[in-house]
Amino acid sequence: MRKIWTGQSEEIKYLTPKELQHFLKTIIKKDKTHFCLFNLIYSYGLRVSEVVMLKVENLNFEEKRILIERKKRKDKFRIRSYKLSDENIQRLKAHLRKRNKHPSAIKGNSYLFLSQKTRKIDQHISIERVQAIFHKYAIEAGIKDGWRYPHVLKHSAGIMLAKSGASGATIRDRLGHVSMITTDIYTRLGGVDREEADKKADEALKL
Repeated sequence: MRKIWTGQSEEIKYLTPKELQHFLKTIIKKDKTHFCLFNLIYSYGLRVSEVVMLKVENLNFEEKRILIERKKRKDKFRIRSYKLSDENIQRLKAHLRKRNKHPSAIKGNSYLFLSQKTRKIDQHISIERVQAIFHKYAIEAGIKDGWRYPHVLKHSAGIMLAKSGASGATIRDRLGHVSMITTDIYTRLGGVDREEADKKADEALKL
């Protein structure tokens, strides 16, 4: 568990790869649906408000794509298409087999993650419920207080992408950022060592 001061009066809190693996393993042992939910948040850098709005129709297993409504500004959203890995397809199919037996799914509810408290066909799992579930598993996984909220997964995804050498454009697309200024926080703080970057730049520009 680490945090980085952004220089803009805020901190970015994230988990290391080892901590992420331990957290997700803690979940998959207990509930594969919950694992699928949080794995999607991490894999695509989703906000909780974005994951709860996913619908079954957003999935295209044949073309291996998922459509996600990314928040733009206030109540405005834009649709983005992302590739689905074979692993995520398998996890989603397993989740759907269980989900499709839910009473509201049988009645026609199209949301990917359903509310377990109602059979209404227009209800999805609530943001508060996702936060509560995350908090429970975070305690079980030994994640300390202050890091027990789902947005930590989005921050972790951004840092891991930056450390892997992903471009700013790739990180911006994956995390659904509106402004490149937000993305620059990850590329600046999670990227390669400055000295190493300068070395590579000198090598590339050598005549």
